[in-house]
Amino acid sequence: YVHGTGIELLNIPGDAWWSRYWSLVAVLLTAHTVDLEEFVGRTNVAEVEAHLARNAKRVEQQVKTAIDAARLALSTYQQGMMLAVDAARWETSRDQGAGWEYRAEVECPACGAYGSAESDSYDDYDRNWSGDPEETPTLTVRFTPEYFSCPNCHLVLSEYDLVEEAGLAVEQETEIEDDGRGWEPEYGND
Repeated sequence: YVHGTGIELLNIPGDAWWSRYWSLVAVLLTAHTVDLEEFVGRTNVAEVEAHLARNAKRVEQQVKTAIDAARLALSTYQQGMMLAVDAARWETSRDQGAGWEYRAEVECPACGAYGSAESDSYDDYDRNWSGDPEETPTLTVRFTPEYFSCPNCHLVLSEYDLVEEAGLAVEQETEIEDDGRGWEPEYGND
C-alpha cells in the first residue's frame, strides 16, 4: 500500500515487474510517437531493451504454457480421467469471457474450436441504415481483440500481449444495434 509506512512494493524484486513495466511504457511511447532513446537517454536504452526482450520471452512462454495446459485439460476431460470435482467445475465454467462489449468468434489456437475474442474499445465503425425511418440503425464495429476465451478447452488469454503472441490480435468486425450513446453523430450540413 503506497500510503502506508511500510511500502511492500519495494520488497518485490525488480526482475518480477521491471520487464512488464517497460513493455507497457514502450506501448505508450509508440502511441505518442516518442522514441525510447528520447525518453530514457542514450545510456539507458540497452538496459530497457534487455527488459523488453525478457518480457517478450516471458510472454511467448506464457502463451505456450497456457495452450499446452488447455490441450492437456481438454484431453483429460474427454478421456474421463479428470477427478469428479474437477470435471464438475469444468462443466460449469464453460463461459470464461470478459463480458466486454465487442466480441467475435475466432479459432482457438489450442483446440481449433471457436472461442470469443473481445475488446472494450473499438478501432472504427460504420453506421448502417436500412432506409426505414422506423428501424434503428446498426453499427459494424471494427476492433482489435484484447482478451480471448474458449468454451471448449477453457483457454483464457487475459492480456493484449498474450492475445497478440497467440496470433489473435487481428482486427475483427461485429454488428451491434446503434443505441445512440457515445457514437459520434454524422455531420450532414452540406
